[in-house]
Amino acid sequence: KKDGSRGKLQLTPEIACNWVGIVVEAENHPLQEVEPGSGEYIDQELYGSIHNLGHDKFAAIGYHEYISDTNPFGVMISNLVAPRDPCFWLWHRHIDDFRQMVVQKYSHNLNEFKPDNLKILDLKITPRNPDSKTPQGGISTFLGPPDLELNEANAELNHEPYKWEITVESTSLNPPEPTNPQYFTVRLFIAPAELIQDQRSWIEMDKFTYELTSAQETITRKDVDSSVARPQISKVKPAVQLSPWCLCGWPQSMMLPIGKPGGAPYVAFAMLTDDKLGHDKTQSISFCGAKDHKYPDPRGMGYPFDKTWDVRINSTKSVREIIKNHPQTKISDFTIYRSTKLYEGTIATAFDDDVTWENTIKDFFSEQDVECMKRFFDLSKKDDVELNSGEIYDSVNSGYMPKGDARWTDEKVATFRNWIVSGFP
Repeated sequence: KKDGSRGKLQLTPEIACNWVGIVVEAENHPLQEVEPGSGEYIDQELYGSIHNLGHDKFAAIGYHEYISDTNPFGVMISNLVAPRDPCFWLWHRHIDDFRQMVVQKYSHNLNEFKPDNLKILDLKITPRNPDSKTPQGGISTFLGPPDLELNEANAELNHEPYKWEITVESTSLNPPEPTNPQYFTVRLFIAPAELIQDQRSWIEMDKFTYELTSAQETITRKDVDSSVARPQISKVKPAVQLSPWCLCGWPQSMMLPIGKPGGAPYVAFAMLTDDKLGHDKTQSISFCGAKDHKYPDPRGMGYPFDKTWDVRINSTKSVREIIKNHPQTKISDFTIYRSTKLYEGTIATAFDDDVTWENTIKDFFSEQDVECMKRFFDLSKKDDVELNSGEIYDSVNSGYMPKGDARWTDEKVATFRNWIVSGFP
């Protein structure tokens, strides 16, 4: 408090998840104020930043083959490559356990934000290509070749383009019309069929506000329009400058779980709520919010799986039974298949020029660049640049790095790529 004394912040269902997140994550000091203008803040000295501290400690005890005075840490120190460490997944499960404590402690009523006189008649997730070879009722993912344009070396996961179809009906005696529409938010999730009873196993796929102008409509929503996904960064031309905000979100190529060759059973879930999402140019509002504004969803992140459903407390009812009794929700089964996709392009060849590390490439990195990145790798050393060349190329090609007026020209980016393809002479 302003006078230096301390007190307790009473958590409620409305604020619990937000404040547990603020305590666990490295939030800016202004966001830690209990009430705007109160001058009372969370005790940062007491709570610290658990999430980031864990990364730091695991990085300090990690190991790698390129330890140097400027780079003594393992990959857990970098948000770009931390998932390479097995500790990353265990640590994030632990961090998610804090949220799960909130989910289990507090409950909500599924009908609290139910739209008036609306019900979902049908829900489908299907391939966008009418000639898709995927068995009916399924979507295909595939392990495809690396993107040679980005000098990738490993196979990567992708999926065929798909779409959601949600058929909504108004049961009102005066149904919506163009001059008197009805607005609501559509919320889409999936889960492995065997885990639908586990609330934390549901994956948010999309949410959007829709304007209903007739008694019955089938809403079509493409995968690429998802509020969870970010733009395809790998296909952005070097001339296009992207802010870090544009890099936020889930990779579009990984929107679906990998599936199985013989098919993995999944369940799709849709829910309608009587609210509107805030407007923002950011594509991935689900994960990234709205820049310089409050989170643009009045229901919060992950609704309705952000708390326990009150109808499940002390009940043996299955999720399927519960959903069946709520007309604003719908569940349907589908299958995710996995296949392999061979490379169909041309293999890049080495370039015949005299560019080498000594005569050209080492001068691409300024002293400011070296200082900025020294926590991750040493841009003044050829071995470090060679080892991290894929990430460096991705950053300069998209315009993400370097910052400000120091961004690389198209010619400079092309020269760096040619040096990589030529084998790092």
